Amino acid sequence: MTTITSLVGTDGITTANSMTKINTNFANLNTDKIETSALDTDNTLSANSDAKIPSQKAVKAYVDAGGNVNASDTVKGIVEEATTAEVLAKTATGATGARLYINPSSLSTLLKFGGTGADGTLSISTGTTTIDCANAAILVKNYSSISITGTGKLAFSNPHANGTIIILKCSGNCTITSSTSPAIDVTGMGAAGGAGGNAGSNVGSGGGGGASIINSGVTGVAGSNGTNSSPGNKGIGIYSCTGGVATAGATPGAGGTAYNVDYLLSASRYGKFFVMMPGAGGSGGGGGQTSSTGGAGGRGGGALYIEVAGAYNVTSTLSVAGNIGGTETGNFSGGGGGGGAGTMVILYGSLTADSGTYTISGGAGRTAASGANGGAGGAGASLIALNTEFI
Repeated sequence: MTTITSLVGTDGITTANSMTKINTNFANLNTDKIETSALDTDNTLSANSDAKIPSQKAVKAYVDAGGNVNASDTVKGIVEEATTAEVLAKTATGATGARLYINPSSLSTLLKFGGTGADGTLSISTGTTTIDCANAAILVKNYSSISITGTGKLAFSNPHANGTIIILKCSGNCTITSSTSPAIDVTGMGAAGGAGGNAGSNVGSGGGGGASIINSGVTGVAGSNGTNSSPGNKGIGIYSCTGGVATAGATPGAGGTAYNVDYLLSASRYGKFFVMMPGAGGSGGGGGQTSSTGGAGGRGGGALYIEVAGAYNVTSTLSVAGNIGGTETGNFSGGGGGGGAGTMVILYGSLTADSGTYTISGGAGRTAASGANGGAGGAGASLIALNTEFI
């Protein structure tokens, strides 16, 4: 920086000392001055020179324009925050060609776990809200939050013949504290039960119970007389996926419908995928004597998958139970076999409280008044856990 020597009181205008100081000051100023030719107004700073000095306006324009090349895997430079649409489209660069980044604060709206919230808020505080499955094998609902409180209840109707898998996705919090039991009822939304047999001259056997995803149903009781009074066969568990087989009796009851729909989640827990299946239907009881009919098999329980991105708070009962076998008519007819229970899987992002009851029991076999009793359906399976695998 230029040094300026000040004149003192004894330095007259014509004295040699004064002239020396003045000349030295001018020489110093002349040495440190900025020449106009050294001032650079190029707002791209393309000269890349140690001899050029950018003007304030040029520097501001350069910074406002981004100040660098677009970033790449190896070059530091301009990046842009990605929009939701760009993330979902898996776009690497923005409209200007700059590399995109995801703002952590927006991750909750971008991640797929918990769904889209497209179906809005599910809020039930009193009475029963029933969703029509319209015979669909898989029903998916995307809620922004789920609240079933007070005396509210969520039920379903019109399942597929082989049972319906119900998928409730929740992008926010899920609170189920209703005193109504069950607060979410998927009982009997599984595969259909078999019809009961018609009358004949024998004592009808009880229908066999339907299978669940992991358990076989219980064999029905044999009729006490007649040449064809063998037990109602039970449904078989996973892999064979059959319903209860028709029973022998005066006329055999029909076998229950097998569950043959599933929902495989794309990611995994413990290195495996989830298999969601409704329970199989129980078989019908065998017919008895004149003007009698065996009890129909109970319907299996539906499958329920709940995915909660936010906090999970449940104190109520949720059910995927199978239905009880149907009642026989007339003398010596067999009771219907119970339906197998469905599958229940619930994953959540964080836990507020979980003292809920999860009912995964097979339907009871019907106790016949004078014929043979039906067999119970197989118990199902459930998993309620913190999500550690899905995004």
